[in-house]
Amino acid sequence: SRFHSHSSKVDEILLRLRSHAESETGRDSTPNQELYKHYWKPWIKLCTNLVIERRGEIQEQTMVMLERTLSLESCEKALRSTDWKDLFNTLLVPFMKSEMGSDVQEEILYFGRIKLRGVMVLSRTFLLQYMRIYDSVNREDFLEMWKAILGAMEFVSSTNVKDANDYIPESVKNMVLVLAASKILIPQNNRLWNETQNSVSPWFPDSNLSPAVRDNFSLKGIPHAQDSKPFEAVRSGWYSRAVPFSIC
Repeated sequence: SRFHSHSSKVDEILLRLRSHAESETGRDSTPNQELYKHYWKPWIKLCTNLVIERRGEIQEQTMVMLERTLSLESCEKALRSTDWKDLFNTLLVPFMKSEMGSDVQEEILYFGRIKLRGVMVLSRTFLLQYMRIYDSVNREDFLEMWKAILGAMEFVSSTNVKDANDYIPESVKNMVLVLAASKILIPQNNRLWNETQNSVSPWFPDSNLSPAVRDNFSLKGIPHAQDSKPFEAVRSGWYSRAVPFSIC
């Protein structure tokens, strides 16, 4: 069909542009700050814009490609910790807070499923990069990014997306557990602890964060910060086992 042909052409263009970004990443002569600014960020922005547009099959295929790209080793190599922080703040979080602008119920429901996949992408990317960001930026910047991510999750929850109440609390819980296991989310880190307590209350209104982390949330199987290969641990499928997901 004409629509399928159009979708295939979009895929082809995205793959060609991503291949160009990967090629530049492999060049020693290209400074890292240029890799993100001129190659990777424009590509990721193009993907988020395509997903927001009302193009059913293109939305889904672009979302899958975006998800895979954010866990590519070439992307990991190209982006510095400050680039990842910028990516969360300027593209991924605003994308999660975007609205479709349609009154057609079928389109709204479909976009909701896409948003749920976006929740998985957002939290999985955070789990891949949180330690690099935490070690490299000031604590205030990390806190603001973390609050923005939780705010995006709450926004999707508030839009009555089907199954959001099943998947979003699990995603939030997993991120909290990882921060706790990594000794980042601890009572001594007063502001992060208190802000997290306030931010998770929409999903866990009756839980005090301390006993929740200690008793109600199982830490078993979560990669610690001391893990020599945290990137591989999440990318290899730990997260997908922890939070089953399907947009079907």
